[in-house]
Amino acid sequence: MRHPRYRFTMGAASALFLAILFLTPALFSQDLENLNTGRIIVREIRDLGDLGKDVLSLSWSPDGKQLLVDKKVSGRFYGIFVLDLATQSSRSIARGSSGIGSGGASNSGSPVLSRDGRFLLFCAQESSSNKFNRTEPGYGLHNDLWIADLLNSNFHRLYRNGFSMSNPKGTVLPCFSPDGKNILWTAILGQARSGSVMGRRGISLAEFNVGRNGIPELGKIKELVPGIQQDFFEAYGFTPDGKKVLLAANLSERQPWFGMDLYFLDLDTLEYQALTATSGIWDRFAAISPKGEKIVWSSSMGRTMPNLGSGGRLWEKYLSTELWMMNRDGSEKRRLTGFNQRGSKEFTGVRSVVGMSAWHPNGREIAMVLLKEGRNYELESSVLVIELGETFIPAAVPATTAALAPAKTPEESSVVVPVAPAEAAAEVSPGVAPAETP
Repeated sequence: MRHPRYRFTMGAASALFLAILFLTPALFSQDLENLNTGRIIVREIRDLGDLGKDVLSLSWSPDGKQLLVDKKVSGRFYGIFVLDLATQSSRSIARGSSGIGSGGASNSGSPVLSRDGRFLLFCAQESSSNKFNRTEPGYGLHNDLWIADLLNSNFHRLYRNGFSMSNPKGTVLPCFSPDGKNILWTAILGQARSGSVMGRRGISLAEFNVGRNGIPELGKIKELVPGIQQDFFEAYGFTPDGKKVLLAANLSERQPWFGMDLYFLDLDTLEYQALTATSGIWDRFAAISPKGEKIVWSSSMGRTMPNLGSGGRLWEKYLSTELWMMNRDGSEKRRLTGFNQRGSKEFTGVRSVVGMSAWHPNGREIAMVLLKEGRNYELESSVLVIELGETFIPAAVPATTAALAPAKTPEESSVVVPVAPAEAAAEVSPGVAPAETP
């Protein structure tokens, strides 16, 4: 006896099941910034290849179509370039073939665009100091603060540090405030009493104006060097409301610069909000997401901290780190990558250090610099673009705990398989990392 009605019911049920299966991600997909970090995975990692080779710092254009980078030219100096990811091409932003920003005769670095795309802020080395060490991006000795007006291709020096061989100063990592009315940068103030290879540092903040003659200029400069040691500071940018600054510093007494922690600094009260509290761990190169809900950074958490020598001079030869993520209050710390972890799909096979990173305006991609050990322990850099996704499975982890899970690669993330809540995330105390596989 046939049951056509039964066959129709089964067919309808199958269709409904398939519809639910394929529509569930769309129905339950949320803004990644609003998710627990345990629900955020790495879906894909794209290496830009030669286009991103020899880069130390980067930032996205406001429309998210291009990357602004400092890139080594002819194997010696760094120049300012725009990378177009759609056409896989690059172009120089410089005053002539050998002038400021070109990388022809001296270093330029840390480029960032204003929100309206008119002004390019960057650091540039005094050409007379091109024979000195630690003048490249990241160190910034003998570097001044510069700006380029892209409407008329004019270049202007905003701040001059002055040249000194015995007590060199410099500038690194400038940025605009969200409203474009202020400029923030990390100032190298001279030699550090601690013997730090990074020099004694502070944070400088100034109003940004365009004069009647159309020339950009700074207002009164505020020097922010709070804390006990007044040693290492590195500012990474403003919160979206412009009220706080994300930075790394070694504020505790006898805390080495390479054991820095991450903080928010309230610009009104000059009070700190600690995001990490691990003085024996490298926590650096942080970036805040577009809405300010998530932070990614480079950390040695879970890895053996080697002897980095006097003043931390050997960090580039022996350090290894991964990319981590946490909430804006420092909770739910979670490792995203496994570049140094055997068995991980993104394992590089050599010692690797996560450098600067930048969130795409869409909040779902992160561009980052990966430094890998080459010959004679020297680091060689490349640019990766990480695409984030969500598991659609609520993590069974309280908001005050740190969820740690292995990083996902494209192969692992293409199909999301539901797991039991107990398997969805590892529950640990904040600031405690899982043991890494050597």
